[in-house]
Amino acid sequence: MQMNVAASLNRRVRRPCYHLVLSWPAVETPSDPELIGAAHRAMTEMGASDYQYVIAVHRDTSQIHVHIVLNRIHPETGVTLSLSHDYARLEHACRIIEHAFGWPPDRGRFQPELVDGEIRLAPLPAAHWQAKLARRAKGWQRDLDDGQVAPRDPFTAELLDKARRVFQQARNWAALHAGLIGHGLRYLRHRLGGRLEHVRSGETIAAGDLGSAYTLPRLEASWGSYRAGPGVALDRLGARARSGRAYREARAARRQLLAELEEQQHREETQLSVLAAGLSSLRRRALRRVLRQDHKLARARLRAALPLPRLADYGLTSRAAEQNPQRARSRRWARQVTPVPALDHGVLDHEALDHTALRQAWAQADALSAGGGADLRMTEDGALLVPRRNGRGSVVGVDRFWQTAAGVDYQLSGCSALGVALLGPPEARTCIIVDDGATGANLSGRFPAVLIAVTGPSLSPWTEPQLLELARDRWVYAHDSGAAEDQPLLDRLEELLPDIRIRTLDANYYCAETDEHEAGQDAPDEAWEGDLTGAEEPEEEDDFDFSP
Repeated sequence: MQMNVAASLNRRVRRPCYHLVLSWPAVETPSDPELIGAAHRAMTEMGASDYQYVIAVHRDTSQIHVHIVLNRIHPETGVTLSLSHDYARLEHACRIIEHAFGWPPDRGRFQPELVDGEIRLAPLPAAHWQAKLARRAKGWQRDLDDGQVAPRDPFTAELLDKARRVFQQARNWAALHAGLIGHGLRYLRHRLGGRLEHVRSGETIAAGDLGSAYTLPRLEASWGSYRAGPGVALDRLGARARSGRAYREARAARRQLLAELEEQQHREETQLSVLAAGLSSLRRRALRRVLRQDHKLARARLRAALPLPRLADYGLTSRAAEQNPQRARSRRWARQVTPVPALDHGVLDHEALDHTALRQAWAQADALSAGGGADLRMTEDGALLVPRRNGRGSVVGVDRFWQTAAGVDYQLSGCSALGVALLGPPEARTCIIVDDGATGANLSGRFPAVLIAVTGPSLSPWTEPQLLELARDRWVYAHDSGAAEDQPLLDRLEELLPDIRIRTLDANYYCAETDEHEAGQDAPDEAWEGDLTGAEEPEEEDDFDFSP
């Protein structure tokens, strides 16, 4: 009511309500105060801090999100909030929020830069947009990062290549339909666009998924208005295809009835506005409220009389259950990587690794149960992905490493200052802190019962609290590689964790685990085993070096 009163101060604005959604990836779990604080910060960056808005936190989906409903009319002055270039202003606000709250920067239309402590946005180079257009022309769409199980896809890469050749060779609608039907495909109109249908299975994809040149508007611009192709006899199709066609027709009939009811209700609202023109505003609002309640009841009755058709009613089952969850890929992702070598389109092999691409690749990779509980996943090309998590368990970065002839090659995601990568069982009584993933991967393989924490070359306000939590009730060690550039990190670790032990963990360094270890006590001398070549004899007050 208050927002309606404020909106009445400027009746020239037809749509004073502005709806905005801030969404976080499924791998991030921000708290409610952080979500609300981010919403307030977004409104401040938009210049709407003095305007009326409502914030609603939603956790009803895998991606936590916040709805913001803003009244563009100022409650005191009646000035309308400008929404000019709101996409750029909101992206700038998101980059500022990420930097302030310690979340990794997501991908956008601009390149963020930190200049004198301020976030600035720079346009992406022209080569980026040219490559994006080239991928769209080949039918590559945005890869999905939810890792959900997708239905079996009859549109194989070979079939799509054949369809593209038909499109390239056809000169009119008749030639297109004749060429596609030879491969078991049909081109259909769907609302304002086109769809490619697999005749036998009944599965469809958007024509734009095949390539931007094969959309209905582009084809109509060359060949004229759409002309349907010859029908396919139903007896040529299997029982599943006939059931699927009946299922889709039932859903279409239900949508048509709902659309007709909506059109009728829209006409009634228009008639009411004409008839109530001479009444007071209070009576007009009361009549509209009653009419809307009647319309809502009518829609509910129609839906109850015509329930949504289910696959089981037609003897069909979802094909998603047939998939192996560990090997599931989204349909668009599968089409994107199948025609080319695995992950060769810029997701992981690009020079500028961004968090969005690595997070998507991590969500779609196969989880591994090796390494004593290590949080590892493997891509199709054999690379291992290790997530960096913050204190709440959110993935704030993904590191990539793979085995080479020379050793382990490691690649940071650029978010090493926001979280720590953990390798090994979380219940381990011993923790080793290293500054690079190659050393961490090597130690994790040699000591699978030890928790390895990979921090990066320096600590930050986000990683220091994590190390303090990891050091609680654990024996904590730091690996000293002997390099001069590692000394600042070791000095900071000694300041942060006074009980930490700095050791050079070479190939001959080994100590057996004993059951007598207790938090806050030194391990007994019996813990030592083997010949510790190059290691000094432990002193009395520090007779414990390493316990895997």
